[in-house]
Amino acid sequence: MMKKSRYTESQIVEILKEALLTDMIEKPAQIMSRAILSHCSYLCSLHP
Repeated sequence: MMKKSRYTESQIVEILKEALLTDMIEKPAQIMSRAILSHCSYLCSLHP
Protein backbone atom coordinates (compact mmCIF):
# COMPACT_ATOMS: atom_id res chain seq x y z
CA MET A 1 0.00 0.00 0.00
CA MET A 2 2.77 2.46 0.96
CA LYS A 3 4.73 1.95 -2.26
CA LYS A 4 1.69 2.72 -4.43
CA SER A 5 1.14 6.12 -2.82
CA ARG A 6 4.75 7.16 -3.37
CA TYR A 7 5.91 8.81 -6.54
CA THR A 8 7.97 6.80 -8.98
CA GLU A 9 11.45 8.07 -9.80
CA SER A 10 10.39 9.28 -13.24
CA GLN A 11 7.46 11.20 -11.74
CA ILE A 12 9.79 12.88 -9.25
CA VAL A 13 12.18 13.80 -12.07
CA GLU A 14 9.30 15.30 -14.08
CA ILE A 15 8.07 17.30 -11.07
CA LEU A 16 11.57 18.60 -10.38
CA LYS A 17 12.07 19.51 -14.04
CA GLU A 18 8.78 21.39 -14.08
CA ALA A 19 9.65 23.22 -10.87
CA LEU A 20 13.08 24.13 -12.22
CA LEU A 21 11.65 25.35 -15.50
CA THR A 22 9.09 27.62 -13.87
CA ASP A 23 11.84 28.84 -11.55
CA MET A 24 14.18 29.48 -14.47
CA ILE A 25 11.48 31.38 -16.37
CA GLU A 26 9.78 33.39 -13.62
CA LYS A 27 12.72 34.39 -11.45
CA PRO A 28 15.06 35.64 -14.20
CA ALA A 29 12.12 37.62 -15.61
CA GLN A 30 11.74 39.39 -12.27
CA ILE A 31 15.49 39.87 -11.95
CA MET A 32 15.73 41.19 -15.52
CA SER A 33 12.91 43.69 -15.07
CA ARG A 34 14.56 44.94 -11.88
CA ALA A 35 17.94 45.15 -13.59
CA ILE A 36 16.47 47.02 -16.55
CA LEU A 37 14.71 49.50 -14.26
CA SER A 38 17.83 50.18 -12.22
CA HIS A 39 19.93 50.43 -15.39
CA CYS A 40 17.48 52.92 -16.91
CA SER A 41 17.48 55.10 -13.82
CA TYR A 42 21.29 54.90 -13.83
CA LEU A 43 21.42 56.04 -17.46
CA CYS A 44 18.93 58.81 -16.75
CA SER A 45 21.12 60.09 -13.93
CA LEU A 46 24.10 60.16 -16.30
CA HIS A 47 22.21 62.17 -18.93
CA PRO A 48 20.05 64.79 -17.22
